[in-house]
Amino acid sequence: MSTGAWLQLAVFLALLLALAWPLARYIDTVMAGRFALGRRLEGPLFQLAGVRPDEETGWLRYALGLLVFNGLGVLAVYALQRW
Repeated sequence: MSTGAWLQLAVFLALLLALAWPLARYIDTVMAGRFALGRRLEGPLFQLAGVRPDEETGWLRYALGLLVFNGLGVLAVYALQRW
């Protein structure tokens, strides 16, 4: 490997190690429900989308949502490639 490749690898690993602790704390805060900014943004978006946060999603609804999302993604990529 060239010197540039080794340098790029070293910078990437240094950034990865430097960001690991702050990202872990952020994920812990979000998962524990203590992230206030997320709740303020989440409420209106849930209402707009018709999501009820206290209700679990069944497997059928999850599977249909996954298929619709992936289908729209395929159409978007196709449209971008044709354009």
